[in-house]
Amino acid sequence: MNRMQNRVFQDKRRQTRIHMQIDCQFKSNDKEYDALMLDLSNGGTLLSHTFDTGLEDLPVQEDKISITLDMDGLKVPLTLTGTVKRSSYGVSEFGNVVQFGVEFEDKPLELLKLINFLSARRKRVRV
Repeated sequence: MNRMQNRVFQDKRRQTRIHMQIDCQFKSNDKEYDALMLDLSNGGTLLSHTFDTGLEDLPVQEDKISITLDMDGLKVPLTLTGTVKRSSYGVSEFGNVVQFGVEFEDKPLELLKLINFLSARRKRVRV
């Protein structure tokens, strides 16, 4: 039964995630980095960062992270705080890439408005 509940939870989570590619910045360990937000939900996000140097300065699991979004549809930049829950490293055509799964600590009203805006836009594009 527990396995079935996990499958239902995973399917529900996939439905609530909005897949996108939005440029953002994140700050961890007093350093700022450019990143790409790959998906977004009210619980967390997945970030992708291309790096050239070593991994020692990048955040690891359970590190606090601050993400800043500045995009169309937002009147002021949106800053989200969270905790890195997982990370993975790899190589792509763009170079060395690290991805972070971040769980948000709080859910500001602006985040919920952004998710509503993006999901409405997604429904209009799909026919």
